[in-house]
Amino acid sequence: MHGSFVVMLSRIAPLLACVFALIGPTSCASLDIENARSNTISIANAEDLALLEGGRWIIASSMTGGATRSGALYAIDTETEDLHLLYPSGVSKVTENATDCFTEIAKQDFAPHGITIHVTATGETQLFVVNHGGRESIELFSITLEEIPSLSWTGCIEYPEGSSGNGVAVSDDGTIYAARTSLFDSSKTEQDFLGDVVFRRPGENWKTVPNSEMMGPNGIVVSPGGEQIFVNAWPIGTLAVINTESGQRKDIDLPLLPDNIKWSDQGTLLVTGHRAPMEEVMSCYISPEPVCENASAYAEIDPQNLEIIEVTDVDLGLATTAIDVGQSCWLGTARGSTIGRLPHSCSRAIE
Repeated sequence: MHGSFVVMLSRIAPLLACVFALIGPTSCASLDIENARSNTISIANAEDLALLEGGRWIIASSMTGGATRSGALYAIDTETEDLHLLYPSGVSKVTENATDCFTEIAKQDFAPHGITIHVTATGETQLFVVNHGGRESIELFSITLEEIPSLSWTGCIEYPEGSSGNGVAVSDDGTIYAARTSLFDSSKTEQDFLGDVVFRRPGENWKTVPNSEMMGPNGIVVSPGGEQIFVNAWPIGTLAVINTESGQRKDIDLPLLPDNIKWSDQGTLLVTGHRAPMEEVMSCYISPEPVCENASAYAEIDPQNLEIIEVTDVDLGLATTAIDVGQSCWLGTARGSTIGRLPHSCSRAIE
């Protein structure tokens, strides 16, 4: 399926039109972003969000793009809505036993993308950050859970040569799963989105998950036992469920172009993405515009039968992430200045 963006669009347009037509008023709820709180949580391009254990702190990945030239990681206090710059920062710590990469990238080059949090068997809380600045890598951090969380850079893992990362997930045993494509060129509207999923066990090199080739692999999560990965194929509007050992796979059609995927508090899947033509999304994404208004939504999916429970449209352009934060639903965007919030949990499975 190699080929240009234009050729690919012509091939999938009928599919997307059909998928969009499936959504009717009985299966889709439309909700406004919460405006009740006085403080606006202003972070540029908060493309991905991850909740720390305990539920008080969120880590946000501020992506480059538009008017934002340098990326950053922030901690958000969900009780006070205070923001704290975690990285890069003049007070960030570097461990003496950094592995794989022995030098931090220049702080002005830091360009974070997808993130995930992993707690090791020994209780260490780790942050994995996909980075495009200076090198294509997963930057590794140790999180210290103090009154205000802090980060220590512990090294990085570089992607296989010629590939670009997107989403990242880590299983209980420490195996890293990473969605990757060929290198992205933000100056072009025509892209080759063919990619796959690679994995790396502790102490080993990258390997390819069998039968994982797809167009535009994006967000990814791993099942609690590590037997399956759930991977969004953004350009063609599908979710792939792949057995990590056998490669057995099932693809389901989605009513959106799926970006990130998260586990809800109820154990369902939250897939956030765009209900707009891919050409329109790409046009804004590669532009200098500080805000993209592309229609967005998230779908809640049962991971057992892979049925869509509900689709919720949101008033946040180019939304990429939805996570449960207590009794509210927080939303990130790849191009915008604020984080969206809904006055209820993301999951509707319990209603």
